[in-house]
Amino acid sequence: LCVIFLVAMLPFLRPRRLLSLRTLDLLVLVSFTVSLVWFLQGEIFTSVPLQYPPMIYLGLRLAWIAVARTRAARPLPDGVAAEEADEAPRRRPVFGGSAPTWVLVTLLAVTLALRFGLNAFDSNVIDVGYAGVIGADRITHGETPYGTMPSDCSTCDTYGPLTYITYVPFELAEPWHGTWDELNAAHGAATMFDVLCIAGMFALGWGISGLRLGMGLALAWAAFPFTAFALETNSNDSLVAAALIWGLVLFRHPLGRGVMLGFALASKFAPAVLLPLWSRKPFPRGGGAWREAAAYVAGLALAVVLTGWVLLLDGGDGLRAFWSRTIGYQLDRDSPFSIWGQHDGLRPVQIGLMVLVGAAAIAVLRWPRRLDLPTLTALSGALLIAIQLPLTHWFYLYIPWFLPFALLAMVPEWPAPRRPEPDLPDPARAPEREPLPVPT
Repeated sequence: LCVIFLVAMLPFLRPRRLLSLRTLDLLVLVSFTVSLVWFLQGEIFTSVPLQYPPMIYLGLRLAWIAVARTRAARPLPDGVAAEEADEAPRRRPVFGGSAPTWVLVTLLAVTLALRFGLNAFDSNVIDVGYAGVIGADRITHGETPYGTMPSDCSTCDTYGPLTYITYVPFELAEPWHGTWDELNAAHGAATMFDVLCIAGMFALGWGISGLRLGMGLALAWAAFPFTAFALETNSNDSLVAAALIWGLVLFRHPLGRGVMLGFALASKFAPAVLLPLWSRKPFPRGGGAWREAAAYVAGLALAVVLTGWVLLLDGGDGLRAFWSRTIGYQLDRDSPFSIWGQHDGLRPVQIGLMVLVGAAAIAVLRWPRRLDLPTLTALSGALLIAIQLPLTHWFYLYIPWFLPFALLAMVPEWPAPRRPEPDLPDPARAPEREPLPVPT
């Protein structure tokens, strides 16, 4: 799968510039496999330390892209308005490859057949997918999932309510039989999450630069090995990625991006780090900042209403159990799948890192002053990686959360940002003074 991903990305790399940071970025993205090799052998004290170098590199790289774009912003030429400069990248292709579109279509068809074929004939359902099916069964019977899980999945109620809601139609079609069997409902839900991600990547690329970029981003998701890993384990992590991807698609609409980010938060809670950044008005067009902020908050509130009703089942017992079974459980969780869980002495470092991540999430409310789409995606990806670094429990299924932002910020060749020149008085156009009256 790593080979397929790298081959699929070759059409988007210039042959004369293969030795570049963009090539290194792609190699680092697949380098999580080195850690996975040791994990599959049960050597977690070797696999866990190896998962941090790629995350640190990608986080710093995305942060540097944002800083570099801010510092490299050039003044606009005479006669070009700021709004026109914002639209210019959408009118120009941003991929540098030369392969014809039919090659991209063929590669996408092959990768889709491979990943969905593996899910149908050679995959399993881990506890995450099992939890979704049980939660959907509870909802269809008028119960809340929180505090009502069976003994063989007693900690399966740690996710947001949207996770369980999305499994409901599949559980109705393939009801749960009370055992951890093939769980066809989990296969259906995971496939739907993956299709939403692929469609979102295509729509995102299409809106930015047309068919070619849309096919390229869809292919990048479909060929990436760890998105296939999330699909073959039939987990719910692609649901988080799907909400964030569609949030990017709708980013020019504050209500839409608020709803999508709210859906991501209603699945898992790590995307909360994006709340301040996504509240900003990224483009100088449209209404005022206060009006956009109100629409953004309204979108978040709408997502709460559309998903929070699950907590009110059973006469409100779910509302009382929600905190302790989700956020409270995660705060007190112990896990060997991080250096923080393996070494108790690193707890002060973990807390300090959490504080830094919180400070960075707040700092992007004011910096950079001008926010375009590439800078936004780079900052979003850096923050999502940063919030994963201090997690006590980390797993490879979390990679798809930041993958769309990394691909969009690293792979395309974005045009240099522009900024308007400051309004300075023109001496040549200074108004002429009236002559003083001559005394008689």
